[in-house]
Amino acid sequence: MYSGAEEVERTLNDNFLTDALRSSRSRELQLLQERLLALSGKFETPLRIFDIGIGDGYVPLRFEKKLLENIEQYIGIDNSPQEIEYCEKNVRQAGLVGKVKALEFDATNLDDLSFRKKLPLPFHAVICTYFTPGNFRPDEIKLEWDARGRIVPYPKSVLEPNTKFQKVFSDAYDLLGSGGELILGSTYIDSPATRIKQEEFYKNCGMHAITSENDTFTATQEGFWSQRFTEERIFSYINWVVREDIKLVPIGTDSFSRMVVVTKS
Repeated sequence: MYSGAEEVERTLNDNFLTDALRSSRSRELQLLQERLLALSGKFETPLRIFDIGIGDGYVPLRFEKKLLENIEQYIGIDNSPQEIEYCEKNVRQAGLVGKVKALEFDATNLDDLSFRKKLPLPFHAVICTYFTPGNFRPDEIKLEWDARGRIVPYPKSVLEPNTKFQKVFSDAYDLLGSGGELILGSTYIDSPATRIKQEEFYKNCGMHAITSENDTFTATQEGFWSQRFTEERIFSYINWVVREDIKLVPIGTDSFSRMVVVTKS
């Protein structure tokens, strides 16, 4: 997804966040904890949670004590060896070994039966936070640019729908038990204002955008790709459940990001 470790570290570092990103991340964590505590009460049992894109462990390491006490096992995956290393170190320092576990694994392979056999299925919640749901780029979109520094033409149809997004999250949905929730912690709302805020953040991180107002995602020369979503796009992508099972939760009041909650019937 990225050209190097430096870009990964900067996108996760609070020092590089814009005010919009910092506010969204804080509110996302608050909403996520509220939902997980509600799930714990609903099931009346400690939770088993699966995290797609655990990174350096930012999310579980910031859970309040009350929530941690209501978690049986928290398993996260990431395709970055460096992030897994950071996460394992942070988990040890926090004294959460045995409760939080990080695995190097690609989310596009969640249908791998040999991997699934190693998991404590079913999970009460599968989460994907901090705009990671928008990072699953179709293979047909190449991160190459022309002499003007703009992304080379790509078939618009590959985003209608984004089948890579659909595969990852339909496979993730299968990891849930009845009544469990697939929680996409934060997704960018598709609007001109959001695009500008995305580009400000990437510029803060030392990246160079190659997309324009004609694209529904932002990409950079450094290998970053992040999609934005309209409400209708969310509903059309998550097409393996009825619309009533999908809840859209605004994060803040600035129409910048939203949480998506899919309940398994």
